Amino acid sequence: MNLAAIPREADRLAFELAQTADFQPKSELRARVTKIVTESIGPQALNFEPDGTVEAGLTRAVGLYSLFVGPNSQGMKLEFANARTRAAYARIIQLNKTTVAQVDARYEELMQAAEAYFRTPHPPRELKEALKRSIIEVSQLTCSLIAGYVLYCNVTANARHQQLSNMGLL
Repeated sequence: MNLAAIPREADRLAFELAQTADFQPKSELRARVTKIVTESIGPQALNFEPDGTVEAGLTRAVGLYSLFVGPNSQGMKLEFANARTRAAYARIIQLNKTTVAQVDARYEELMQAAEAYFRTPHPPRELKEALKRSIIEVSQLTCSLIAGYVLYCNVTANARHQQLSNMGLL
């Protein structure tokens, strides 16, 4: 890959992951996301089906965060990395401290917006729009970090595809 093309490829991959990639978390992560969403917001907010609902978007955003940023920010288990790729993960987190801080802040906003939306019997449109914005922001920022990590670890398209598949994406 041409080195000059890496930032464009990272942006393309991040957009693809955030917008169109199917995300089916593995069992441990799925259990963690279920616990986070049901305990923090309520069981009505949990939906692992990619059906375009606010619940599905929230579950996906919490899952992406818990997969990639949560291990760094909240001391969660890093499920997708081995000894070689743990160093790459640490490097990506270190190189992107500002983005990681943004994701952490947006995640807190996401959880507050979700709590307000799901705990209101008939939430107004403004609450739904705020929740959707938070879902998009957390997903896009997290996927940009994931894209950087995958490109850093894997130089071939097949290796990137395998890494993303191991993470539950695609």
